[in-house]
Amino acid sequence: MISVEHDIDNEERFRFNVPFNCIEWIPGTSNEVLPDLDWEEESIVWLDYDDSFNKDMIQDIKTLSANLISGSMLIISCNVHYKHGERINSMKRNLEDKMPEHLREEDLDGWNVAKETRNIILAEIKDTLLERNALNEDLEKIEFKQLFNFCYKDGAKMHVWGVIL
Repeated sequence: MISVEHDIDNEERFRFNVPFNCIEWIPGTSNEVLPDLDWEEESIVWLDYDDSFNKDMIQDIKTLSANLISGSMLIISCNVHYKHGERINSMKRNLEDKMPEHLREEDLDGWNVAKETRNIILAEIKDTLLERNALNEDLEKIEFKQLFNFCYKDGAKMHVWGVIL
């Protein structure tokens, strides 16, 4: 098991909180660490973000969709809470060119930020697998199935989504 933590200022706390010797703690961002890991075994990967969905997270999803083998699971959790009236501008800042052009502020009421986040994740996985599968024979094509998609609020609106490849 590997735990990646970008907050290297709290390394001592992270190392202290590693409950088992089988867990390797790696400092750095997920964008830095994930491309260098060995993905030749089935894996369960949980991208557990505290931040709002952003372009770095999309890059992690792309990296994993391109590399995880069949039988692996990908789970993503992220913050989908934005201040009312600032959702569109905040999402545009976070997502840049990945921001759906058709969205308006009123489209993001209730839990619709989570819905749109899921749509962006789905599109990224589909696009990445399309590229990946173009190089594979028919029997080697990688597909994915959604396992769950739920939201909860523990002070902030959170979205959790998982697939199996």
